[in-house]
Formats: sequence, structure tokens, C-alpha cells
Amino acid sequence: MRKLKQFYQSNPMRFMIIAYGLYIICFFLLDNWDRSSYTYLHSSIDDLIPFATQAVYFYISWFPLMVVPILTFWHRKSYEELWDFIMPMLMAMFLSLLIYLFWPNALRLRPAEVTGNSLSAWITRAIQSADSPTNVCPSIHVSTTILIDCSLHRSPQFRKKGIAASALLHLLVIAICISVMMLKQHSIIDVVAGAVFAFVLNYLWVHKLNPGPETEMH
Repeated sequence: MRKLKQFYQSNPMRFMIIAYGLYIICFFLLDNWDRSSYTYLHSSIDDLIPFATQAVYFYISWFPLMVVPILTFWHRKSYEELWDFIMPMLMAMFLSLLIYLFWPNALRLRPAEVTGNSLSAWITRAIQSADSPTNVCPSIHVSTTILIDCSLHRSPQFRKKGIAASALLHLLVIAICISVMMLKQHSIIDVVAGAVFAFVLNYLWVHKLNPGPETEMH
């Protein structure tokens, strides 16, 4: 991890482009790999959760939730906080892909057709056409959302915003985790697994894996 941080410190932008670019390539290769067999995940609780395209607005809020802090830390040259923000997410992303590689899993929860002409229905159709219902457990959407919450609450900059900002962030994180089930993008099994995965990774990152700020940026 220390050598990885040294590579990050030499050029943070190059590090992020390579890391996120490699993740996107691996994700779509795995997503489009038609495996011979899958473990289909389902819980009786899933049947009690209504399908609602309106939840897509919380679902897509994951993207600015990830991007805005990255841009903020970069603009303020807070490279140590940026490292602490992106690395737990990247670990969750790549380790999840590794799990999917050796344990192909999938869902049969989505409706056969998303009807309606509303904006939320259109966005939902676009998401589901681009993202197959495979490679779902643990949920990357959930694990990274929780890790973003944990990382931001370690940030001195964010803590200065006070209790209201902290509470709003927690509520948004909960809403995103619920939205993945209301869109039938994930089973509650994936959500619970993603949450547990995130908390374990966060503990390991804070107490074991993060080398700390002992070296300066070049």
C-alpha cells in the first residue's frame, strides 16, 4: 500500500485516471461476459419492496456524491484527504469485481418492462439497458456510498459544516441504499452484504491499511 501511495503522490490525477479507467473497463467486460451459470439471489423481503422509478433520482445522486468531493479536495489541494476518500472506494470496487469473477451472481427481480413516459421512467430504462442484472452481490453502489459517508466524516473540512450537514449526508446515504432495492437493481441480500463489506473495509483502512501522511506530495 505504501508503494501505491507513492505512485499516487507522484501524480494524483494520473493515478485516478488509471484506477477508475481500469475499473470501468473491467466492470463492463465482466458485465458483458455471459457466464454458464449464476447464483440467483432472492429474499421474501424483496417481494415486499415496491418498484418505483421515482427512486432513480436518489440512485443517480451517487454520482455527484462521489465526484463533488473529489473535485473539492483537488481544488483545495487536499491530496491527503483525497487519498483517504478514493482509496476505500477503489478497494471496494476492485474486490467486488474479484468476487463476481469467482462467484457469478445475478437477480430476477426487474419488471419485464418499465412503462411510462416520465423522466424517472426514461432514466430507469436507460440505466437498466446499460447495466445487466448480473454481478450484484455485494452491491458496489451500496458499499461505495457507505464508504463515501465514512470518508467524509473523517474529513476536517466536512466536519466543520456541522451537525446538519452530517445528518443530511446520512439521510442521503440511506436513501441511496433504499433506492437500489426500489429500482430492483439489487436484492436486500446485496445491500446487506455491501454494507457489511463497506464497514469491514473501512475498519481495515483506518486501522491497518492506510500508510498515513508521513510523506509529502511531490
